[in-house]
Amino acid sequence: MHKIALFTLAAIIAPLGVSAATIAAEGGGPYDVTSDTLFTGIVTSSGDGAGSYILDFFTSGATQEAVANAAVTEATINSSFTDLSMSWIDGLALNTIVSAAGVDQLTTVFNGMYPVQQLRFDWTDSVNGAGFRFDVTTTIAAVPLPASALLLLTAFAGAGFAGRKRKTQTA
Repeated sequence: MHKIALFTLAAIIAPLGVSAATIAAEGGGPYDVTSDTLFTGIVTSSGDGAGSYILDFFTSGATQEAVANAAVTEATINSSFTDLSMSWIDGLALNTIVSAAGVDQLTTVFNGMYPVQQLRFDWTDSVNGAGFRFDVTTTIAAVPLPASALLLLTAFAGAGFAGRKRKTQTA
């Protein structure tokens, strides 16, 4: 019974991507950026030293596009965590899409090419017990009206005009 509880705890903690001095975060993941348009998390340091934190996000529709912006407070960058960097990583190929150090926000686009992404924070040193809050806000792009729908509407209008013309000729 104890082995099952230990295995369950390990399965819950492992996907969080916690390493080095990083521990807690509110939430877990993966999160759907098209339904959760505002996500707030907290990362805390369990000791002095380097660390990283990874959180998974995805978009539910392969053709639906969403712009996600991750933001932390500027004071966090300058005081509690040395060399804090943020990265959006392709969750399928694990290639970095966009990354920056010393910034308070970083934007990415979820689309058919990058439907699954990881938000990663890295730092070279931290103060024991320090933490930072981060927000991920998403804006979902309007779905364009496909050209086939426009053609279908034109066909209906043409059929309506043809039927009306035929009706006036017979009367």
